[in-house]
Amino acid sequence: MQNVYWKRTTGTLIGAMWLYTLAGIAASIASAVNFFVNPSMLQDIMQSLMDGELPGKPGVGDMVEDVFNVLVLVGYYLFFRSLTRFSLLQKHAPDCDRVGRVRTAYILMVIALLAGFIPLIGWLAAFVLMIVAYAKMISGYAGLKKSPTFPEGARRGASTLFACSIWLLVGYVLGGIPVIGDIIEGLIAFVVFFVMLSAWGTIKAAAPDMTAEEEAAFRATEVPVHKQRLGDGLVAFFLTVFITRLFTFIYDISSLGFFYECVVQLIILGIFIWLLASLRSRLHVVSLIGLILILVNVLESIVVYSFIAYDPSSIPTLLGNAIINISMTVAYLAGMMLFVWGSYCSLGIKVTITAYVVLSEIVSRALPIVTSEFLSELEPEKINMVYRLTITAIAAVFLVLTFIFVSLWKKEPERTDATATYVHA
Repeated sequence: MQNVYWKRTTGTLIGAMWLYTLAGIAASIASAVNFFVNPSMLQDIMQSLMDGELPGKPGVGDMVEDVFNVLVLVGYYLFFRSLTRFSLLQKHAPDCDRVGRVRTAYILMVIALLAGFIPLIGWLAAFVLMIVAYAKMISGYAGLKKSPTFPEGARRGASTLFACSIWLLVGYVLGGIPVIGDIIEGLIAFVVFFVMLSAWGTIKAAAPDMTAEEEAAFRATEVPVHKQRLGDGLVAFFLTVFITRLFTFIYDISSLGFFYECVVQLIILGIFIWLLASLRSRLHVVSLIGLILILVNVLESIVVYSFIAYDPSSIPTLLGNAIINISMTVAYLAGMMLFVWGSYCSLGIKVTITAYVVLSEIVSRALPIVTSEFLSELEPEKINMVYRLTITAIAAVFLVLTFIFVSLWKKEPERTDATATYVHA
């Protein structure tokens, strides 16, 4: 029978490639343009950090580059997940290991991109990780192009991918050349991108046949769709929170004001709307109520930020401001608690998210007071830096914990709950 899983998986791989490659090229172009517009930017950031101060206000170019880098991370994640699925489709253990090497390479690339955000030493760590990643990728494709179980067309595709990986490594190394390096890397990546699309298209078309027994065995290893989507949504939420905190730590975003807050809230709104649309037939009524409260909270935040940005006097009284803050806080806390504890995710996920929601609220309200009291000898700017570093570290810890518990939950066997009341579409 036709191996539809092979075709679907490679099709998803191709879609992920569109995302991470084009976003990477756009980030390189934005970086080059940013350098020409502000050639002293990197030096100013490093000097500020060495002086114990926050870097200056980010420009539009900085934000554009960071947004594209985040899209690269999303593309890598989708590609990594598809490679995991593709490795399970292999009938030959060595082939599974070779696909695993490619998958490991993309994990290292994601870590390298995250390391690149670290001030001062981040670029060196990212460079080393990227070199190791490309070495593993080349090794993996080198084995697949000689696979005895791959169809002829698939071997041809793997051979092309092997050559493309070498060119990408060359482009990455040349990308370190000042001024023109990013342009050279972008041009090489642009050309190689289309070649790799063609190569994966060849592998997709060369799908081997699958017996009924093999299909049943593969389906038994698949993560249920509802688990996959809920897990992805929760990880996406914490990733958004972490990147937001990291960005506010690295840059002084006071010049962006409420515009920045509105953009962040719109991203979070998109995540929860996607969850509502994806899980509507698998939501407990309690979880549905919580999800609606979260959406109301996000919408209220966007409206408030927009009004204040347009007219700072739109909330003229202290009482009015307090009422709005309390209503937003209650909607957020109640919504998250109902959504998480009413869902079908594991206890570890529920406890992790509950701990984050409670801790983040306590820290956001108490930490400024505590730092001002015990670090009063420091300048206000340095006290603010301590606060931002703390909330960034908290977001990073809970992002890792959520990813771990989501991964473990996906591996757990499905449980049926006869007493659950679900809302069916």
